[in-house]
Amino acid sequence: MLGVPLLVEGQTIGVMHVGSLHMRQFTDDDVQFLQIAADRVALAIDHARLYESAERARKAAEAALQEVRVRDEFLSVAAHELRTPVTSLRTAAQVIARQLALGRPLPEDRLARMVDVIDQGSEKLGRLVSQLLDISRLEAGKLRLEITPFDLVELARSVVERACSQEPTCAMRVDGAESVQVEADVLRIEQVLVNLLDNAMKYSPHGGDVIVTVSSPSPDTAQVAVRDHGMGIPASEREQIFERFYRLDAGERSTGLGLGLNISREIVERHEGRIWAESPDDGGARVVFELPMRRFGVAEREGQGG
Repeated sequence: MLGVPLLVEGQTIGVMHVGSLHMRQFTDDDVQFLQIAADRVALAIDHARLYESAERARKAAEAALQEVRVRDEFLSVAAHELRTPVTSLRTAAQVIARQLALGRPLPEDRLARMVDVIDQGSEKLGRLVSQLLDISRLEAGKLRLEITPFDLVELARSVVERACSQEPTCAMRVDGAESVQVEADVLRIEQVLVNLLDNAMKYSPHGGDVIVTVSSPSPDTAQVAVRDHGMGIPASEREQIFERFYRLDAGERSTGLGLGLNISREIVERHEGRIWAESPDDGGARVVFELPMRRFGVAEREGQGG
């Protein structure tokens, strides 16, 4: 057997071996020839390594650039979404303050409208801020779950009733089981329901019933489905809608930070559940999430977040 080093700029990166199955005496010419071959191989290996390093650097740069683009887009959307309720609040407050300064209080009907603008603007602002805080907690691993037993049907009815109290033309209802008892974080599951109902109304510009169906497809599983009759979800986007900052193109209704469904997925998955979207044959969209009816390993995982 004969071996020669693979050298790159004086550094040994390996050894090239040749051998014979029969007794053979290798000559100096054999050594020189093998070293020439080894030098070519070492050069090729070095070039391949440099290419791989360049590819890794290129991909890292592209990923960093994409992160910058996503961040800039998010900041642009966030600034717009936050500015809208803030502008409404300031306008309404300035109108009231101006009339009071002139000693001419607003008529009751106009004052009621201004108060309603302030109420809706502050509610939207609070929701946006809560989503930003939730994303921060999720990234830091500090989104805590407080597990308690409750009736999922009762919670769904409460969320629908509250949503309809703010929308005169509300067409929502709860179907399915009379009672489904689960052990979960009631406030976080309520947050998921609110997000799904908000989306159902947002992407149903022409109205139609929004149906919340609560069921128990198996003895250990609770399921909630929110069905609308709006614009639907293209098959190519059913998975993307749960990504952070992703928003379906709905024209003027394309509002929000693109965080609601992403946060909902995180909450459901932290309960060891799953969430997905469907496109019914007769149009619209159906977003479904399932939860284990008992806490299983949720409590043990919770302590890790701090």
